[in-house]
Amino acid sequence: MHLFLLGNTPGLERVKEDFLALCGEKPRIAVLCAGEKWPRYAPHYLQVLTTAGAAEVQFIGEENGQLNPRKAHAILQGASGIVVGGGDTYLYQQHYVLSTLSDLIRQKVRAGVPYLGISAGAILSCLTCLIPEEDRTSPEQPHYLPGFGFMSTLVFPHFSEWDGFAELQAAAAELHMQEVWGLDEQAAAYFHDGTLHHTYGEWVWKVKPTGEAQKIMKDAPVLLD
Repeated sequence: MHLFLLGNTPGLERVKEDFLALCGEKPRIAVLCAGEKWPRYAPHYLQVLTTAGAAEVQFIGEENGQLNPRKAHAILQGASGIVVGGGDTYLYQQHYVLSTLSDLIRQKVRAGVPYLGISAGAILSCLTCLIPEEDRTSPEQPHYLPGFGFMSTLVFPHFSEWDGFAELQAAAAELHMQEVWGLDEQAAAYFHDGTLHHTYGEWVWKVKPTGEAQKIMKDAPVLLD
């Protein structure tokens, strides 16, 4: 599985060529969005991806307040790359993890279609998702959610900006995970089959249940035979 996980939108500029290079000769990208505000971000995604070489970019998101699952399924079925945007992680989970679209998304990514997750999209790549305190709007919202299951670790976007070390380390200890990952807003990480192969920008952090966070810079070829 090819996973490009971003701490925030600026990372898209850093990973765009590598992501599209893994999407085939004529990349067809499905961008999964959620919430009322997604159309204001669509032009930026479209410009970045098409300038980098995408042959087609199609958006999935609410239209008149509703998500059209039939249209979404058709777009996903033809996609050679999947982007999951940022925003309300709970809403993204309802639309794409807990819906009829989840099996298709999992099937395609596990078959080798590259996945690019921005903030909420990065969180939802995990089997168990830690929802940062900054991302929770009420105490009633759960701290953990089930995700797509592409990663068996945790990913925390906006890591330094949201002062996420203590929260992420406590979650690692609670869930008995040996290492988990923090992504700053200018950073991105490429994981292949669960293993970190490449980092972009500053900084990607490795956090263990005890000890200090470790800055990771890993330069390696992304394209695989």
